[in-house]
Amino acid sequence: MSDLQEKEFSTEKRGTLADEGKAMPDGSFPIENEGDLKNAIQSIGRAKDPAGARAHIKKRAKALGLLDLLPDAWKESTAPRAGYFAELTDLQEAVLDEAQFIARGVTLIRPGFSKNVDRQGRPRYYSPDLLKQSAAKFDGVRAYANHPRRSDEKELPERDIKDIVGYYENVAAADDGVLRGDFRVVGAARQWLWPLIAETPRKPDLVELSINALGETTLGKVEDREAVLISSIVKGNSVDVVTSGAAGGTFKGALLASDPDQWTSDLLEAMPFEQWRTTKPEYVQKLQTEWVTVRQTEALKTAEATTEAIRTELTTLQEKYQADTGELVQLRRAAMADRILEAGGLPIQFRKALREELVKLETEEAMIEAAERETRKYKAAPKEKIVIDRGVGVVVKETHAPVKTVKPAVVLFGLNESKLPLPNETAEEYKARIQSS
Repeated sequence: MSDLQEKEFSTEKRGTLADEGKAMPDGSFPIENEGDLKNAIQSIGRAKDPAGARAHIKKRAKALGLLDLLPDAWKESTAPRAGYFAELTDLQEAVLDEAQFIARGVTLIRPGFSKNVDRQGRPRYYSPDLLKQSAAKFDGVRAYANHPRRSDEKELPERDIKDIVGYYENVAAADDGVLRGDFRVVGAARQWLWPLIAETPRKPDLVELSINALGETTLGKVEDREAVLISSIVKGNSVDVVTSGAAGGTFKGALLASDPDQWTSDLLEAMPFEQWRTTKPEYVQKLQTEWVTVRQTEALKTAEATTEAIRTELTTLQEKYQADTGELVQLRRAAMADRILEAGGLPIQFRKALREELVKLETEEAMIEAAERETRKYKAAPKEKIVIDRGVGVVVKETHAPVKTVKPAVVLFGLNESKLPLPNETAEEYKARIQSS
């Protein structure tokens, strides 16, 4: 408590306010007006029982019509919530079939307001349509003797098979929405439980029924009353035979079902996201981290796929470029060969064969050298000369050897001129010519 509150309220005053419900039972958090409410909200961190203090402050804020002063985190959400709940009923309207050990027409849930209320005093409300839709959820549900024991939560969560006393069948809703079914007693319970059931017409509270179920609720108003509206019943858990029913409407040990894992799964399936996020904010943070990882992983996969597609396209383009480049090189070589052959002066009939050889060479120098070599060979070879005899009209072909230049050294030393290297003749050409002669 703050110093201001300590000064304003004496011990006697606190006791009086506690009796009036305007302070906690121990006299802390006295709230009579708006100022007290603001002080209480600021002092919540000093509370010995934070949850109880918060509930008290919210109740006083509502009574004073000052709910808007509450922190947003304290305000109740009107979003759907999933949870377990229990209802109390009896066997007064049942018709007992002693021959078959069946209590026929047992009333399970009536439409309208329940006697059970939450901490804020709001009763549950079941609509007729809801009960008509939910009848099948209770058909075949087991009946156990007594509520689950506190020790069962750790020692025997699946409930003891010896506690099974029967099951419910032929569950249906009447036109007015009242949910009824037949309770068939089985096994040893026929010896010890049925006599107790047989006494309920004379003493209705001798044994009662506690209905345990999983459902979804919302806050709202019905007939001008604030209530916890049961919007759906997901599954019936059990309808137990007890000496004291589900007073207070809580379902302590709701997970003590025949299949606790299945009930946990049912609860998670029925729980709206907003409720789940409020209950376990740390899970939301964990999921956000995982979502980031998933998005990054997906982005990486997408990037890898894009990279692979680009790599494939690049390879295709490179192959096409290389093909185009090779074709361009060949065209350039062909143009270069034609230019060299044109400048060499060889007859056209010799150029075709020589052109095929030139385009295979990589450099212009190699092409020029090859063309000059073939030109020298052509000039050195004997030629046929065509002469027309104009006197008689006869065509005569004459062969003229190349004009030989008389070289003094050849005459002086008596050399065989045919064995001498020709001008511009390479060593390889000279060797080949000598070997072939």
